[in-house]
Amino acid sequence: MGVVWLVLKIIGITLLCILGLVLLVLALVLFVPIRYRLEGSIRSKQDFEGTVQVHWLLRAFNLRFDIESPLKVRKKMRILWLFGRKGDGVVYPSEDEDEESEDETASEEESEKKEDAADKEDASKKEDSAAETVAGNKPAETVAETAPKDDTKEEKEEEKAEEKPAEKPAEKPADKPEEAKEEPPADEKPKKKSFSERIEEKIEGVKETFACVAELFSRKKGLLERYIKKPSTKAAVAKLWKTVLWLLKHIAPRKGHAELTFGMKNPETTGKIFAGAAVLYPWYWKHIDVEPDFGGETLRGEGMLKGRIRLFGIVIRALGLLIDKNIKKMRKEFTKVKDSMTATPGELKKIVKKDEAA
Repeated sequence: MGVVWLVLKIIGITLLCILGLVLLVLALVLFVPIRYRLEGSIRSKQDFEGTVQVHWLLRAFNLRFDIESPLKVRKKMRILWLFGRKGDGVVYPSEDEDEESEDETASEEESEKKEDAADKEDASKKEDSAAETVAGNKPAETVAETAPKDDTKEEKEEEKAEEKPAEKPAEKPADKPEEAKEEPPADEKPKKKSFSERIEEKIEGVKETFACVAELFSRKKGLLERYIKKPSTKAAVAKLWKTVLWLLKHIAPRKGHAELTFGMKNPETTGKIFAGAAVLYPWYWKHIDVEPDFGGETLRGEGMLKGRIRLFGIVIRALGLLIDKNIKKMRKEFTKVKDSMTATPGELKKIVKKDEAA
């Protein structure tokens, strides 16, 4: 009995250790924030560089993107401070683009080789034709030798033509006898409608179609208005809007500063741009320094942004949206409205007729 208790004790301890490790990992993932940092500098339109870095848990997991000019992005990932230090890789331009450029150069080399070979062949042909013109009797002899061969070919072609059976001329459809059509008796013949009656019927059909289409749009408009004005929809939209605002505020950088010097070819354009930026000065005066340069076209600057994202708050708000009754009701009603909104005019025409008959 003591052995059984000992085994159960060991199993319980191992299960508790596993559960504790799982809870520890969950706590680290949810409560330890993911931090990001953006740095960059620009000296001209063609000369720039930047870095985007995302790390978690005291840089145990580190992902870094280096941007260089001309536009080239390199990636470096490091896990647990040790692995992946040599994992540099070019993200942009991709390997496919490099292969395409190599294929293009190879195709150009092949085309040049083909052109050289064609030039050599042309030169050799010219030399052969010059040699033939020097020997005056040789062309006549060759013609005399080839003449009987041509006669034999013509005879063979004539024999093949005689062996082929003569094609019969296609029968014209007019030569076929016309089938006798059975005419209905005089009593069962439908009465022909006059031209005015047919026009009136068409006008009535067009009116009916337009009336059904107008009813379709009026019903769709009414469905949308009722769906939007429902208190459950309004409450769900308000909650979604609050969640989006909170998420933007949560993701937004916490620290940052930038300096920018710009100038256009025309000093008047530079002044207009600076005047437009001055309108937003109360919002960025603590973080961005803007300086115009009226001497010529320039673009210089450098900056840094830092922020963090904590997954615990995002998970809590996502679960709140999934559990919310108003959002569930809004989703169900939206499916019904979508089905009715996607009805074709022909389908709604039948619906309208059924409603009028009832």
